[in-house]
Formats: sequence, C-alpha cells, structure tokens
Amino acid sequence: MITEIKQATQIVLSNLLSTVKAGGGRLNAVAKVDVFVKSLDDFAVINEAYSAFFRGHKPARVLVEAGNIPADALLEAAMITFAANGNRQSLQAKKKNRTVTARMWFRRQYLILMYGEEET
Repeated sequence: MITEIKQATQIVLSNLLSTVKAGGGRLNAVAKVDVFVKSLDDFAVINEAYSAFFRGHKPARVLVEAGNIPADALLEAAMITFAANGNRQSLQAKKKNRTVTARMWFRRQYLILMYGEEET
C-alpha cells in the first residue's frame, strides 16, 4: 500500500502542476494544496512524496481524512496558484456563462479526470 499511495501522490501532484503550467503558472507560484485521503495513516508517505515534489517551495497545505472519496480513489487534491499578476487563481476555467472544474483522482493504476459545469 505504501508504494500505491506514494505513486498516487506523485501522479496527482504532477498532473495538477501540468494543468497549472498549461495556464501559464509555475511550481513556485503554487499557493495552497488541498489533499483528501482515505486514511491519515498514510500521512508520512504522502508527506514524503509531497516534500520531494515541491523541494524547497512550501505552499500552504490542508490534509483531510475523507473516507468516502469518489470513484474509490486513494486520494484527491486541488491546487491554488498565484497568477502572473499576483492574484490567486484556482484550477477552474470560465467557459462563457459556465464554470468548468477539473477534479483529479488516482485509483490504483488509473487517473480519473472528471469535469463538471455549473451555471453562473
């Protein structure tokens, strides 16, 4: 299980960062990461992977035990970054009059991307 949760953490953080970079962001612009896990027993392994991923950069972090993560995932995460103009931005994109939100989960060997739209 240690290998699975470590791999899940690395994959989810890497994919979120790819989304940030696609929007013009960068690693040292990440302001906060929210991580939801099935069990806090995995904290040490997640913390090790998290620290290795961010190296010297230390964004704020929230880690919450959430046993009922969708799609039977091992963990779920979201990043908030600072935009080039210094304002915070989340991994949400405006699409005309709708907000499109990307959520990522890692379930064993599969990365699951789910998109939702809501009227604004």
